[in-house]
Amino acid sequence: MILYILIFFTACNTLCARDTLNMQVTAGKHAKMKLLISIPRQASQELEEIAAALTKDFSFSEQFEVKVAHIDVPPSEKEIRSWSLKGFPLMVYVSATQKALEWRLYNTIGGKMLAGKKLRKRGYLVRGWAHNIADQVWPELTAQPGFFSSRIAYCKQVDRADQQSYKHVYIADYDGSHEELLVETPTVNVGARFHTGQQNCLIFYSQFTDKNIELRVADMNKKTRKVSVFDGVNMLPSFSEDGKKVAYCASKGTGNCQIYYVEGNKVMQITDNKANNISPTLSADAKKIYFCSDIKRVPSIYCVDREAQTIERLTSDASSMSPMYCAKQDSLAYCKKTDGLYQVFIYDCQKKEHRQVTFGGGHKSECSWSPCGNYILYAVEKNQKQYLETVNVLSGTIRHLAMKGNCSYPSWSQCYRQFPTLT
Repeated sequence: MILYILIFFTACNTLCARDTLNMQVTAGKHAKMKLLISIPRQASQELEEIAAALTKDFSFSEQFEVKVAHIDVPPSEKEIRSWSLKGFPLMVYVSATQKALEWRLYNTIGGKMLAGKKLRKRGYLVRGWAHNIADQVWPELTAQPGFFSSRIAYCKQVDRADQQSYKHVYIADYDGSHEELLVETPTVNVGARFHTGQQNCLIFYSQFTDKNIELRVADMNKKTRKVSVFDGVNMLPSFSEDGKKVAYCASKGTGNCQIYYVEGNKVMQITDNKANNISPTLSADAKKIYFCSDIKRVPSIYCVDREAQTIERLTSDASSMSPMYCAKQDSLAYCKKTDGLYQVFIYDCQKKEHRQVTFGGGHKSECSWSPCGNYILYAVEKNQKQYLETVNVLSGTIRHLAMKGNCSYPSWSQCYRQFPTLT
C-alpha cells in the first residue's frame, strides 16, 4: 500500500507591481474608484463577453465602480483624456485577434498608457480568457496578485427519495458562479482538496465505501482513481507549493487518525498517539506541518517542526479546527469556538498573534485561502443549512456565494494559465 501511494503521488508531480503614478488602489473600506473597460465600437460578441466578465471580476473586491464603453480604434489621446472629465481616472482597453488578446491600461488624466500586454487565447472558454486578463491587470491596479483564474471545489448534499442523501463534488468559479458537477457517485464524498504546483487541475476527495473512507482523485475529464485505500479513514491531503510533498491523515483501521508525510520515495508517520489528528496543512517549505488534534481532549491546533523535531500547541483556550496555511501571508486560517459559535481566526506565524475575522451567526468550518492570500473561503452551518462564504481579510467584507443546496468542504485552487473546465 505504501508503494502504491508513493507511485501515485510521484505520478501527480510529473503531470504536471509597480507604482502607476501613485494611483493604485488598496483593499480597504473607502469610496470606490471608477474604472472604465473599453472595447472597439464594432466589437465582436467575444469581446462583449470578455468586457462583461472583466466588469464582474474588477467589481468583486468592491474597490472599483466599473463601466463598459465602446470607443474608437485605436483610442486617441483626446478620447482617453475625455473620460477623466467623466470621473474615470483609469481605463482598460481590450482588443482581440483570432488567436490572441491585448490589453492596455491608461491614465486618462494624462492620456498615457501605463502598462499593456498581449496574451494567447488558451483553451476555448471566453470567460477564462477574461480571467487571465484580469490577473495581469490586477497587480497594476492594486499592487496585489490576481486570483480570478482560480476555481473552487466543494461537496454538495443530494437528497434521495428514501430520506437518505449523497454528497457530490462540484467545482465553480472563484465567486461561486458557473457551477459544474465533477464527481457523481451514489455515496458520500467529502474533503475536496486541490493539487498544487502544476497546471493540470486535479482534485482530491474522500469517498465513503462499505469498507472504508478511501482517498481518490479526479481530473477535468471526470476520470477518477484511488490514491489511498487503507482500512478506516484516508483523507484531507495537503500539498507543498511545488506539489512534490504531501501530508494527509489516515487511521489504517486502528480507530485513531494519524498524520503522514510523503516526500520522494519516503512515507513518514508524523503523529503516533491515541488521539485523532486531522486536517494537516504544510508550510511554504514543508518543514512545518500544522494540524488539529484532540490529544488534550479539546480539539486544538498544533505545529510540528520536522527539522527541529518539536511540537507546539498553538491554541488551547477553546475548541479549534480546520487549519489552512497561506504562504503569501505566512499565516494560518482556522475555526475556533467563541461565544458558542465557530468563527474564522487568523494566526500570524511570525508574530504569533491570533485575530478573529468573522463574527456573524452560524458555525464556520473548513477554511481555504485564495491564491492571492486576501480572501478566506469557508463553510457556514446555520438553521440546518450549509452554504459558502468568503471574507476579505483586508477589509473584513463578507460575501455569500450563491450556489443552491447544502455545500461543505470548500477548497480554493491556485491560478491557472489555462482556465480549467470540465470536458
